[in-house]
Amino acid sequence: MRTPGTFGFTLIELMITLAIVAILAAIAYPSYLDQVRKSRRSDGQNLLVDAAAREERFFTQYNTYTTVAVAPSGCSGQACGLNYGSNQSPEGYYALVAPTAGATGIGTSYVLRAVAGSSQNGDTDQGTSCASLTLDSQGVKGPQNGSGKVRCWGG
Repeated sequence: MRTPGTFGFTLIELMITLAIVAILAAIAYPSYLDQVRKSRRSDGQNLLVDAAAREERFFTQYNTYTTVAVAPSGCSGQACGLNYGSNQSPEGYYALVAPTAGATGIGTSYVLRAVAGSSQNGDTDQGTSCASLTLDSQGVKGPQNGSGKVRCWGG
């Protein structure tokens, strides 16, 4: 009971307020982390789209696709491949793996893969791991779930 002229909160009122704030934080924080991981996927997606554009440019110049992503020091022309200075994405959340041959061989097709760094651990989209994103020469994006639905690329 408060006496006239006293102001402030009782200990019980403060404890109830802290409990409510703690419950709200426990609910909101995992959702926040999930949204951060989803937003970081765009870094890997942009890396793959840029690498695909470089593969197409390489094909236009040399009439073949390449498996070289990072340019070796002192290279010139075809030996430079996609001519990346590093395999890391611009924001550093993903790394580009050397391109591999697609279904019809490296000369006529390719598969690009970006692998997530440690900051993306646990990133999933409805049960599908988003630790590895792929894009091939036909524009097929991955990963896909068992029914063929593309995951981790949004939309």
